[in-house]
Amino acid sequence: MSDQNSSHNQSPLTLDTLRILETMNDAFMFVDTHWRITYLNKRAASIVHRTREELSGKILWDVFPEAIGSRFATNYFEAANTQKPVQFVELYPPLNNWVEVHVDPSPQGLAIYFLDVTQRMKAEEILHNSEERFRSIWEQATDAMTLSDPEGIVLLANPAYYALYGYSPEEVIGKSFAVIFPQELRTWAIAEYSNTFHNPSIAPMVEASIRRKDGTERVVESRYHFLSQDGQRTAMVSTVRDITEQKKEQEALQRLQTRSQRLMESNIIGVMIADTSSILEANDAFLEMIGMTQDDLHQRTIRWADITPPEYAPLDQSKLEELREHGSCVPYEKEYIRPDGNRIPILIGATLLQEEPLQWVCFVLDITERKQLEQRKDEFISIASHELRTPLTTLKALIQIGKRKVERQGIQDAISSFSKMETQINKLIKLVADLLDVSKIQAGKLDYATE
Repeated sequence: MSDQNSSHNQSPLTLDTLRILETMNDAFMFVDTHWRITYLNKRAASIVHRTREELSGKILWDVFPEAIGSRFATNYFEAANTQKPVQFVELYPPLNNWVEVHVDPSPQGLAIYFLDVTQRMKAEEILHNSEERFRSIWEQATDAMTLSDPEGIVLLANPAYYALYGYSPEEVIGKSFAVIFPQELRTWAIAEYSNTFHNPSIAPMVEASIRRKDGTERVVESRYHFLSQDGQRTAMVSTVRDITEQKKEQEALQRLQTRSQRLMESNIIGVMIADTSSILEANDAFLEMIGMTQDDLHQRTIRWADITPPEYAPLDQSKLEELREHGSCVPYEKEYIRPDGNRIPILIGATLLQEEPLQWVCFVLDITERKQLEQRKDEFISIASHELRTPLTTLKALIQIGKRKVERQGIQDAISSFSKMETQINKLIKLVADLLDVSKIQAGKLDYATE
């Protein structure tokens, strides 16, 4: 306290002034014309993390040598030399604090007021960064964006907006948003805007067709957000997304789905969608082939292993690899096992739907009738071949007997005729044998003689 009183005695400040300075929130320091600190209040000592004993009566540059050559020193000297107040904000490096400084010069010295504004500066930096981020988002957004007032006057628009509608900033900013509409629709557009702006029940999203400045048309999805003050809407932020290509893709997909659904429901051919282990979807034609129903498909998993005979597993695996590599596989024949144990021959082909997870669509044809027809044909060929062999063998034997008789009698013309007959009979026998081999090949019963 005695130190405080002595500093008071050295200061040109009055006692009442000192009392005020002790209670104020701002830090205060008085420096005389010799740069000696004659007074500092509690707040000043707190900010610089020094005691009054360390600073009172000391030369400013001796106790704060880091200030020499800094902006602090420059501004202090300027105030002392010009006798004009100086105000500035500067970072104080030793404490890493920002301080706002007011310097009031007088013939007796400098009255220095300073305030720790570190939190304010951080907040301003955060705000500045937020503004920069907002500006970056606004400028780089792929969606068209505008800010407009209650009357529909465009206050701000981003580059994507100009690119979408084909107008320049000069044609848009400060003008009614309705400028982007054909002349005959502008009155309607302004009325719709007013209704959207003032009616809280209006849906915040609408899909519509627009006409660009060059006359081309696009399909867009518009969303509205409002800025409010005291419960009243003051501005509208519109976000417009060009969904023309998306709509085309959706329409194409819808047409494809419609065609696929018709194919599934037609039951002309078996159709099913599957993955590596089971059947996911199937039409009635396919389920009828394997002896099941839609209820069976929905109530339990139909696995490939359960309906495929074991001997077809290697073939299925090779076709699966072909499907992975080429996106489709050449149709091939196999069989399915029905719940009653009977087998049904089918012709199956597949096309890849997606790679991860692997799924494909199969087209399946019941070839039971064709197989039965082939079997009847093979049986006919086999029977006919056997029936032909007997008379041909008999004929060959009779020709050989006749040939030997005329050879003994030396009738050369008859010998030549019998030889020709024997040659033709041998050809017939070979043809019949070939027919039998073909029948065996198709039936899978050909015997091989290794030589």
